[in-house]
Amino acid sequence: MNVYAAVKKCTIEQYMQEGLLALLPVYDNGDRSAVITRKKTHSDPRGVSWLLGRMAAFYKLDLALLRRRCAELLNRKHHISLPLNENLVLVPLKVRQATEPGETTMGYVNMLQVKRVLPLKDEPPYQARVILEGGLELDTINQPDTVEGRIRHGQIVLADYVEKHGSGVRFKGLQREDLLGIMPNCDCLLREVALILYHLNPTENNLVCYFRATGRCEMQHPPPAGQPN
Repeated sequence: MNVYAAVKKCTIEQYMQEGLLALLPVYDNGDRSAVITRKKTHSDPRGVSWLLGRMAAFYKLDLALLRRRCAELLNRKHHISLPLNENLVLVPLKVRQATEPGETTMGYVNMLQVKRVLPLKDEPPYQARVILEGGLELDTINQPDTVEGRIRHGQIVLADYVEKHGSGVRFKGLQREDLLGIMPNCDCLLREVALILYHLNPTENNLVCYFRATGRCEMQHPPPAGQPN
């Protein structure tokens, strides 16, 4: 066995298990990446493009074919939002300016971890701030409307992914009635994703957003009455 390859595979698996928030380019004596998960920020010696390809392969997806499919759905050639599974939809954002030709300026955030997008003033070249679950803030050179547009693209490709692949273990057993019972008056991005996954009527909402109340960005049954979250 190639030990180096095994280490790479283990590292990608670790990132996925920790819950990916963002994948960002870093230039420090070469093309490196910051891999931000729910647990920590990892400094990875490999570039964003390489890691993106390995993450797709982790979910048994061909990145080139996935890009082509999503490009057709969105009717665009560049800056394509990519669903790697139903819990991980990567939205491309420009997070830095190139200091030399050929440098990567595009990073990715997990759409399902985005809480809101805020405009930035007087902080050039940054135009918008993306707030993620857990309080992480990422600044982008893209305009707020551009960020929100790419999130909408993410919702479109997610719906297509779910239609083709179905939902996975994390969603197994959660019924439409359960979801309506735990997502009242919810206005966060996950509400929109839930509407896609469960084909819900957007007017049917009547309680506190379970995701915000617990701080856990995942769909599951609420704890039984009298038990802590």
